[in-house]
Amino acid sequence: MSIQKLLIAYITIEDPTHKHSWSGTNYYIMQSLRKHIGDVEIFGPVKPFFILFFLRAINFLTLKLFSKRFDYRHSVFLSKVYGRMLTRKLNKKKYDLIIAPTGNALLAYVKTSVPMVYIGDRTVKGAYNYHEQFRNLFTFSFMQSAYVDSLTLHKSAMISFPSVWAAQSAVAEYGVPDAKVKMIPFGANFDIAPPPNNFKRKKEDPIKLLFTGVNWKDKGGDIAFETLLALEEAGVKSQLVVCGCNPPAHIKHPNLLVEGFLNKEDSRQHKKLINHFRTADFFILPTRFEAYGLVFCEAAAYSVPVLATRTGGIPTIVIENETGFLFKLSDRGKVYADKICEVISSYNLMAHLKLQSYNRYNNVLNWDSWAYTFKKELYALNLLQRNN
Repeated sequence: MSIQKLLIAYITIEDPTHKHSWSGTNYYIMQSLRKHIGDVEIFGPVKPFFILFFLRAINFLTLKLFSKRFDYRHSVFLSKVYGRMLTRKLNKKKYDLIIAPTGNALLAYVKTSVPMVYIGDRTVKGAYNYHEQFRNLFTFSFMQSAYVDSLTLHKSAMISFPSVWAAQSAVAEYGVPDAKVKMIPFGANFDIAPPPNNFKRKKEDPIKLLFTGVNWKDKGGDIAFETLLALEEAGVKSQLVVCGCNPPAHIKHPNLLVEGFLNKEDSRQHKKLINHFRTADFFILPTRFEAYGLVFCEAAAYSVPVLATRTGGIPTIVIENETGFLFKLSDRGKVYADKICEVISSYNLMAHLKLQSYNRYNNVLNWDSWAYTFKKELYALNLLQRNN
């Protein structure tokens, strides 16, 4: 007799079959659920287009007139619309589990007896005045967003966050029972895991720093450039490779290579990006805020030690003195350069960082590991029982 798999309603605002959706995370969660847990039926994209157009217009006007944001994405009004849409669809079939990545506005007003699992990378209160999306909000808008967030967190049977920072916020800021809040790191978004990185740099090669980010300022590009200058001043031959954005016009240097945006869906551009990871000595990202940071998982997969700020979810990914080094937000390029000089002066330390980085990816920062732990936590909360 064949055993029926669980049937999971997978709810996302964006289309989870597209790898641009939440930087591919929706797609890889979906694939992991199918591989390890059960059958997945897609509910997405969930987009009431006319209402979204209307709410975006309001936000545009409030920014123009009052220089204040209206966080329409987490508003009570939009959440109630989502709730009505999804309740109708969910009641048409018997599901065993509802799973919604970044779906706090989706789940808040859903009426169902099916256990719901929310997967996110931050809470509204934890990201308030930290993440750009939650800066400069109208007070009423913040209160609405936090209320919608609270509804979802409290009605979910399990909540999964990829970092200690986000998980602690749910418990401390919302009073969510600790037993149902799970910290499970996300994996690097790869279809095929890269093999161990055996690239050997020549002694005369410059120290290669890799920086990737779509926003030069917010990702700390100025500090990365200062690091290049400080290394050169210290007599260390270096190169800074920038992918994902273009620095301001005044940022120029013979050893600065600007690649701009490299599209992973273009095989030639993707190959170029992979080659930069394979040949980098350090991945540097002095970011001003970061809910998680999948790019740090990718760096680990290529055995590249990380230099980043101690903020948001990054300390869950990067283990101090093992897979990289974390710095204060106030630290500038000279501090980063001093650490690089310390590391490259010790062959054993550099080898240790590279090995531990790959081990971190292989043991924790991959989607099979995520799914194994996720499934174990579902079992512990008795959420993998079929609804007959």
